[in-house]
Amino acid sequence: MTSARSSRAWSHPALPFFILSASVLLIGLLSVPISTYLTLKRVYLNRPLTWSPPPHEHVALRIIPGSSHYEMGSEAWDKLLPLGGHVVHLREPDGSIKTYTVAMFHQLRCVEILHRAYVDEGSHRTSPPVQSCLNYLRQTMLCAMDTRNEPQGAVYTHNGFETLCYDWEGIFREAERNHEEFHRYSLDHELGTTLDY
Repeated sequence: MTSARSSRAWSHPALPFFILSASVLLIGLLSVPISTYLTLKRVYLNRPLTWSPPPHEHVALRIIPGSSHYEMGSEAWDKLLPLGGHVVHLREPDGSIKTYTVAMFHQLRCVEILHRAYVDEGSHRTSPPVQSCLNYLRQTMLCAMDTRNEPQGAVYTHNGFETLCYDWEGIFREAERNHEEFHRYSLDHELGTTLDY
């Protein structure tokens, strides 16, 4: 009975097509020079790790003093950064990979750290990352020198005010693209990633 089943399997009408297809595929793979495989591997493993944010475009933003979305302790504070955090990874001319902090994301990371410190009352007084962030934010605000006039009093308190800002969504998309590329690179090279505060 077993031999009858075996002979039927070998006499299946699709078998010659399968054998022919497999043979053609194998011959095709073997006919490609090994240098082509090595080139493909080198290109694949040496994918460019770049940082190319889009040109800054202006958007209007209403700045308000309070937000139900960003109340102290809300989950929104934990989602200020793109998927890869505050860093991007770039391939240097010598082929090495170097990690950089994007200033805008570093500032948001500091806001996240300050928020967490104030939610965990008291830790803001002694935490080195909190003290570092306060100083970093002070310096970057001085460097940016936003000199627009902001309304004070009741108008600001109740209605906020509109201002012109740069659209940050393209920068977030570019950071997440870089993170995905670095993630694939890390898997290819079995690297681990660590982020400081």
